[in-house]
Amino acid sequence: MSIIETILKNLSDGQIGESIATYLKSPYKMLYGDLEKVYKAKSIEKALIRAEKKNWLKRIVNQDEVYLALTPLGKKQLDEYSKKLILNKKNKPWDGKFRIVLFDIPEKNRPIRDELRNRLKEFGFVGWQQSVWVTKQDVTKEFREFIRRNKLQEYILVIETIDLANPMLERLLTK
Repeated sequence: MSIIETILKNLSDGQIGESIATYLKSPYKMLYGDLEKVYKAKSIEKALIRAEKKNWLKRIVNQDEVYLALTPLGKKQLDEYSKKLILNKKNKPWDGKFRIVLFDIPEKNRPIRDELRNRLKEFGFVGWQQSVWVTKQDVTKEFREFIRRNKLQEYILVIETIDLANPMLERLLTK
């Protein structure tokens, strides 16, 4: 999740506004809680400036304190972020099936393609080729929903199989 995406999400969680000083004084815990991802205050400041220039958030001054609030355009952008691949990691025992994702997403959709690769890695997929990934995780339903939401049916194929017929790839998946 990007800095801007996290800020927009935090602002959308029913908060009237967050003090800019709060983001800059405590960037790590404020944005990510216990997550390991860490951004520097300067990076957060730059992200806030970009989001404000894009009219995704606005500054509100109240008793000499400056607050941030999500704009309607920011809410729309947050909806776009929510179209990204969302998977629920499952700690279920392996059901004996491999999931193979093959894709050929055009350059004009590069952000979705890049996000897909990032999420594939997060959920235990192993890249066989740049656009062929394999996992033992049962994520077929989530991938098909992602494909549908992003209107990518003609670019992505999800296959389940019990045999890869490739011992080297099977060994990679057991590491």
